[in-house]
Amino acid sequence: MTGNVFIKISVLFPTHKPTTVIIATITAEKTPIMAVSSKVSKERIVLTELTLEVSNIAQLNSVLKAIRKIDSVYEVRRNK
Repeated sequence: MTGNVFIKISVLFPTHKPTTVIIATITAEKTPIMAVSSKVSKERIVLTELTLEVSNIAQLNSVLKAIRKIDSVYEVRRNK
């Protein structure tokens, strides 16, 4: 990647884990968050979609790895 690009990711986690934990983790990785959207399923699973501004693939991989380390996160993936 050259220059900064906007990447959308999705994170699935239970409702007892606040979205702020996800946001704090991304912020700690020094990655700007451009947009956030969350919704809760009937099964009480939160789907949070975020748009991040990243400068390279290493930065994106670092953010995804940090989110995966959060206890109770079911899935994190890059949206295509």
